[in-house]
Amino acid sequence: MILELNGLQGVQLVILLMAMVTFWLRRQLKYIYAVLHGEIPSVYYTTTATNKAILSKCPQLLGKEKYFPLWYAWNGHLQTLLMNIRERLPPTQYFRQWIDLDDGGQVSLDWAVPGLKDPKSSWKDVVDFTKPIMFVLPGLSSGSHDQYVLKLVNSMLQLNWQCVVYNARGCGRTPLKTAELFCMAKTDDIREAVKKIESFFDLKNSSQKFVACGFSMGSNLLVKYLGEEQGKTSFHGAISIGNPYDLVKCTRHFKSTWWYRHTYDRVLTSNLKRLLFHRNDGLQILASNPRIDLIALQKATTLMEFDEQLTVIVYNYANVGAYHEDGSCVRVMDKVKIPLLCVSAKDDPICIAEAIPYDMVERNPNVILATTNLGGHLAFLESPRDSWRHPRKARTCWSVKVASEFAESIRNRC
Repeated sequence: MILELNGLQGVQLVILLMAMVTFWLRRQLKYIYAVLHGEIPSVYYTTTATNKAILSKCPQLLGKEKYFPLWYAWNGHLQTLLMNIRERLPPTQYFRQWIDLDDGGQVSLDWAVPGLKDPKSSWKDVVDFTKPIMFVLPGLSSGSHDQYVLKLVNSMLQLNWQCVVYNARGCGRTPLKTAELFCMAKTDDIREAVKKIESFFDLKNSSQKFVACGFSMGSNLLVKYLGEEQGKTSFHGAISIGNPYDLVKCTRHFKSTWWYRHTYDRVLTSNLKRLLFHRNDGLQILASNPRIDLIALQKATTLMEFDEQLTVIVYNYANVGAYHEDGSCVRVMDKVKIPLLCVSAKDDPICIAEAIPYDMVERNPNVILATTNLGGHLAFLESPRDSWRHPRKARTCWSVKVASEFAESIRNRC
């Protein structure tokens, strides 16, 4: 009887292992096929004359040129990890413009210029006021020197665009001057930055194009701003890459498993605490607010705990849920009045596939949605088929190609 039981358990174990291997292989088939044959993105849009004209100049989206994922990054976790490993990129020279905000805070604009200029020059002396402008919004706690930002900036400079990167409060070596850190729901800072740019460029009365590209939380803020502005914005087009869309769903996802709580959630929270307490003098800045428990804030290990101890208090929300609801750009996405390209990877471990608003294409004809099976968070690392022979050439980003094509298409529209 014992032998029969052990034999039965052995069979069950083999079946379980076979099922697990089959499940794993099934999940890898899309990756294997994409590496060998290339992936064509799924593109959703309303068939309008404007959308057809824009997409006709975007071979990456039409599938005329395929996306070949990096052969040794076989899932979204590896794609995301590799994107955060430093690599050698062409040098990018920035010239900074400081913007003092109405409430005493400060943000900055980093103007990128091609070639080598005198580092002591003012940004006004090096900026080309005749070129089309690409306005870049980095993700949570990021700035102008993050890799995914530099890759886009370098691409746009080669296409003869004038690039400017927005650094939020406390981010990108911009000092934090008030208790108001980067907030995922407040667009007033972006509004002030855009007005500053408008004051130097005649954007509404000329043929000069003004396009924005946001990444992750930066893209959420961008789309929220565009939805609030509706037809009043001076942007002619916008690109959203790795957008969370619905902060409630994404936060719930972080809480769902031990793995996510102790990896992505913890890392993102650590980045915010480092930004607040190490790169800025958060202890001194926040000490005057008796409602903030600095000890509890320093002990926070999740984004929800961080928001409970700081963001909700500083920005006067009833609770974290109310903050995340208010900060979700999907609430106002149907009010965007300019061409908007949204690029998402369905294996993004941070901005999850369940939050992608497929129905928005039907509700708003200005939205073009492109999804890929592979790409991770802000990575979309790709390689030619012979990348193992030339590994240093393998770290290009498919999303940068897509953003560049879309921007050029907007630029060439009458």
